[in-house]
This record gives sequence, structure tokens and C-alpha cells, in this order.
Amino acid sequence: MPTKSGGSAGIQPINDRLDSALLRIAGIVLLDAVAALLDTTVRGVAAGGAFILDTQLQRSYGDRRPAKMIEDTVDGTPWTVELPEGASSRDESFVLVRDGHRELIHLHDYARIYAVPGLYERVVQDLLQCRSPTVAVDGAVAATAELGRAMATLRVLDLGAGVGLVGELLRAAGVSAVVGLDNLAEARDACMRDRPGVYEDYLVADLEVAAPAVIDQLAEGQFEVLACVGALGGGHVPPGALIRALNALTGEALLVMTVHERWLDPDSVDPFSFAFRAMTAGGYLELLQASSFTHRLDMSGDPITFRLLIGRRTAPVPVDLI
Repeated sequence: MPTKSGGSAGIQPINDRLDSALLRIAGIVLLDAVAALLDTTVRGVAAGGAFILDTQLQRSYGDRRPAKMIEDTVDGTPWTVELPEGASSRDESFVLVRDGHRELIHLHDYARIYAVPGLYERVVQDLLQCRSPTVAVDGAVAATAELGRAMATLRVLDLGAGVGLVGELLRAAGVSAVVGLDNLAEARDACMRDRPGVYEDYLVADLEVAAPAVIDQLAEGQFEVLACVGALGGGHVPPGALIRALNALTGEALLVMTVHERWLDPDSVDPFSFAFRAMTAGGYLELLQASSFTHRLDMSGDPITFRLLIGRRTAPVPVDLI
């Protein structure tokens, strides 16, 4: 019998070690599950009308990865924005959940996005961490100082003004007169609703086909700076509109724009690429600064690289240049 008792005594510690190992494995699996949950759901909390991103959860993403979910309330109605699970860099849509309905919205369906107060800012500025407005205005301030001009005396035309983010930053930087211009009436409506008083005036027109009266009205504005932020290339503001806006400026005015790097590739066949190369090669636009920066994140969390371009218009640009 001694053999049996000795055998049972030897089995017990082995069982204890197996139980301990299993518990450790279960703990690792649980931690992985929690990490995965944090990796796929980051919530925003609306407090007093201001959006707050939970910093504890944000840290789990690092500085580059976007949250997957954001929440807010408009007129007492809560809504949620969700980014698609497993999104790739080619995905450009998000889901708006409101009143129990789920709606898939393309990131460039501006008319639909502008209809919901704060939706554009929450998705593009907060979720996708867009930096173009800030980078462009900071660049304009630095260039103006270097050229010995005073921000307070400048008159700025904001082409592709949208909901007024750039205009708001320009006013905060000391510019006293900013006029917005966009080809969407919904953009003006949203700006007037959310940022009244930012612009001295807000025009709605497609300059490529605008009536001469609109062009004359712009020329009367005596603008010294043209800002076009995140709106050039890829079928957004057409090059003809950019040329007409440039020609409405006064003197050797500044052009401040942010552009996707691919539109500046020598092999790019985008209409903006042709126009930009023709303006610089023809001596109509002198490039003063070009610097790369992260414009925003794509839906998968990877950075989208833009360039800040600051130039000086040295001569009127022929409208038939391209």
C-alpha cells in the first residue's frame, strides 16, 4: 500500500500546478479580450455641449489611431458615429446612429454631414484628428510676419470655406476681415448656424462657371490673402475656380493652401496638378514655402500626408492656362 499512498501524494502537487497554469492562461486571454475591446471601442462623452474624448481610452490608441465610436447630443437628441470595423485606407464612410436608425454616410457627402450640427467637426476634427486648418493658419501667421505685414489689416478670401473652421481660426489670429466662399449653399447655412459672425460675408458660387458679377464682387473685396485648405485636387475645388480666385486678389497677394502629396507628384494627371505646375513654371506663382504634415487619419488609423504650400501671386493667371 505504500506505493498507492506515495502515488497519490505525488499527483496532488501536479494538479495544483496545472490549475495555476490554467488560471494564468485564462488571465492572459481575459487581458487580451479587454485590450481588443479597448482597441475597437472608444467613446466620447458630451458634457455641457463640449466634446470630451476619454483620455484613458485614448491612450490605448497612442497618438495616431482614431477612436471607433463617438457620441454627442443635438437639440436633446443623442447620436452616435461609428467607424466601420476592419476599415481599410480606402474606406471613406461612417455610420450615423440617430433615433434608432443607422445611416451610412460618405465622408465627402458634405450636404448631408452639414445638416447635422457638429457632425463634421466630430468626425473629421475629433475622430480623424484633422490638422489642416490649424497648420494653414499657423503658416499664414508666420509668413505674414516674415513679410512684415500685420494680420489685423489683412483681408482674406477663404475658398472652400465649409463650416467656417479656417475663418474662425483666422479671426482668432487677429484677421479682422474674412470672406467665405463655397459652392454649396448647405455649407453657408451650417456656418451661419454654428459660427455666425465669423465671416464678413459668405458667398455661394462655383467660380469656374460663375457670372461676371460674382468675379467683379470678389475683385472689389481687395483681398490680400487667398486660403484654400484641404479643398484642392481630387475633384474638389476645380483649378479654374482657383485661378479666378487668384485673379481677384490685389497686388502680390499670398496663397495659403494644403494639398494631398499625391497631387504634387510630377507624374500626377489630376487637373489641379497640371494647373499648379503651369502657374509655377509660368512665373505666375512664386512658391515661398512647402512642408509636409499629417493632414488627418484615414478610417484605418493611418496618416494621410499633405503639404502646406505658401506662395505669392506675381502676375494675373490666364484663365486658359490649362
